[in-house]
Amino acid sequence: MRFIVYELMPNGSLETQLHGPSRGSSLTWDMRMKIALDTARGLEHLHEHCNPPVIHRDLKSSNILLDSAFNAKLSDFGLAVTDAAQNKNNLKLSGTLGYVAPEYLLDGKLTDKSDVYAFGVVLLELLFGRKPVEKLARAQCQSIVTWAMPQLTDRSKLPSIVDPVIRDTMDLKHLYQVAAVAVLCVQPEPSYRPLITDVLHSLIPLVPMELGGTLRIHRKKKKNNSEKLLTQADDQSLEDAEKGVALSPSSFFAKCNSLSTLSLKGFASFIDYKMIEKATKNFDKINILDESGFKLVYKAILDNGTEVAVKKVFCLTKGIQREFENEVKLLSRFHHSNVISSYGYSIENETGFVVYELMHNGSLETQLHGPSRGSQLSWHRRLKIALDIARGLQYLNELCIPPIIHRNLKPSTILLDSNFNAKISDFGMAAVVAGGGGKEGGLSRSLNFLGKTGPIAPESILNGILTDMSDVYAFGVILLELVLGRKALEMSEVSGQECLARGVLTDRHVMPNFVDPVIRGTMSVNHLNQVGVIAYLCLEDEPKYRPLITDILNSLVPLVPVGLGGTLIV
Repeated sequence: MRFIVYELMPNGSLETQLHGPSRGSSLTWDMRMKIALDTARGLEHLHEHCNPPVIHRDLKSSNILLDSAFNAKLSDFGLAVTDAAQNKNNLKLSGTLGYVAPEYLLDGKLTDKSDVYAFGVVLLELLFGRKPVEKLARAQCQSIVTWAMPQLTDRSKLPSIVDPVIRDTMDLKHLYQVAAVAVLCVQPEPSYRPLITDVLHSLIPLVPMELGGTLRIHRKKKKNNSEKLLTQADDQSLEDAEKGVALSPSSFFAKCNSLSTLSLKGFASFIDYKMIEKATKNFDKINILDESGFKLVYKAILDNGTEVAVKKVFCLTKGIQREFENEVKLLSRFHHSNVISSYGYSIENETGFVVYELMHNGSLETQLHGPSRGSQLSWHRRLKIALDIARGLQYLNELCIPPIIHRNLKPSTILLDSNFNAKISDFGMAAVVAGGGGKEGGLSRSLNFLGKTGPIAPESILNGILTDMSDVYAFGVILLELVLGRKALEMSEVSGQECLARGVLTDRHVMPNFVDPVIRGTMSVNHLNQVGVIAYLCLEDEPKYRPLITDILNSLVPLVPVGLGGTLIV
């Protein structure tokens, strides 16, 4: 007999609250929307931020538990799988009647969209107060999806079929939006269902601010990220970051040079040097994509035909060795569509190599300030790039455990793939947020100017303070470059230009005249002003007045067309 001990959820399951004796009387409209939002956030974590991704496989109202404040948490992971594709033949058909997606019933096909279908059923339960399957006469049953779909085609009927407990208590526009989201989630064809991330961003504006909804302009003080001391990832393994167990660069290189594969848990795969040499055609100069300082980046083709990029790092000093070590360790941990993916690393003599995915459109810096001068970057494409960067930063600052501060965010470290999807790269200077300790003074001095090639927040220059708000400041500078088409260096070196730039952001009448000529007049002025406000807040001198990256993300989503990854159309 085995036992699992977990946190007590005083308000039981959503099923009990909706279909038990109280019949949903404790659940107001706003509470139901918050429960839906919490569930979507939990699913997004499983699908997008777990490595490997997790499919719950048995999402239902009885597996959504509610704490004393009615915050919802996903539970019961007995049927969950981490690799549905590889385990397809070994998976018994499992789940609960009413929540199981059609394609899973028909041919056993299981994807993250199976969970999205189940989420849609839960959303219908929250709206109508009905069970997922209701018994009819003559021992027949009817699913809530079968019952609801015909009724949802007529907006005029919708308010009359809502759960009587909440009828007439909500904004009708919000009701229609939620119903539309539910309809999309329970589409029979999986490809027509939205990603859970898109569902999440559609629900956020419908939840009151105090319950965790839309953008909070005045920053709420955080307990876990901004106020924590930072421990450099350079000199510690991520496993031991919170324990303070040191791993010196020299010992790291000694292990690399003596082993064909790096045995330390959590590190990336070791790639044979000869394979890299062959893939780059013996480091032919014609394959050089970028050159800076002690680094060269080559285009390479592996034996299986995969195009990759190879970063060659000349580790001539301990500082450069630390950066290389840091990047190898961190990249092996990341799993996010807006953070660069690594295939592995190699070491030959005093030279390190990192192999990562090839980004065909180079860096944002090259696109904005190179020969094309931003001509390939339309207004919508620039907003999509900003959204991608915000998503990547949210992952690093909020969802990584422990959280990561990039410390060197700038256009040259934002890479663009063949579809101009943006990914954050170059983690040599990144730092891990660790708790406790009294090292703030010494740590501040050592970190003060390490990110000096990129935008530096005022507090880092003045006293070495480094938090997630430092990354937010750098993001604001990038946003400014995307809008104005000018280099950050130009704006800071020319007297008064940086102040002028911030001043422009606050004047709605003047701002359109300062926009990059390439995109001038191509955007909604309202959207332009919204982006200007976001950039202005990010560039606040006082860190506590800058918004959280999650709030920035939620403000940008509605400005990006659906086809490019913006708000779900409802």
